[in-house]
This record gives sequence, structure tokens and C-alpha cells, in this order.
Amino acid sequence: MAQIDEIIVAESGGQIPVVASVTSGHVIPTLSLAKHAQCVGADGFCLYYQVLSLVLTIPICIQNFDCPIGTSMTPELLARICSELEQVEYIKEE
Repeated sequence: MAQIDEIIVAESGGQIPVVASVTSGHVIPTLSLAKHAQCVGADGFCLYYQVLSLVLTIPICIQNFDCPIGTSMTPELLARICSELEQVEYIKEE
């Protein structure tokens, strides 16, 4: 995934925003992917963990995807997350 982000950021040449997916089943790999996406110049990323907002400075896209693949979030939860995290700029509904 990290190499794909590098290629896409390089190929976009800054002409379009790049939103990198950094989802993982655990916060440590997610954080590693998110930091890498930020370092290579991605404009945003998808994540499930609020703690990442404390570490990163790029916009956050929260992916709302039903179980068993994802974690379904209620409109109330999404509203709370958006109000608490300044970096959240996007919600992707699946």
C-alpha cells in the first residue's frame, strides 16, 4: 500500500488531491501507513481511529462501512467525531 501511495502522489504532480487509505486492524500499522502517506504528500487518508488525529496534520476521511468488513457508525457518532476532530474533512459512506 505504501508504494502505491508514493506512485500516485508522484504521478498526480499536485494537480489533484490524493486521499490515501491507511486502514488496518490495529492502530500501530494504521499509524505507520498514515505517517507514510503524510510523508509522501498525500492530501488525506481514510481511518477508523481517533487517536491518529493527535499525530497527523493532513485532512482525515472517515470510512463508514457496515460489518462484517467495517465498523458501521451512526450519524450521531459521526457528528460527534467530526465536532471533536478538526482534521476530519470527509466522510465516505459505503
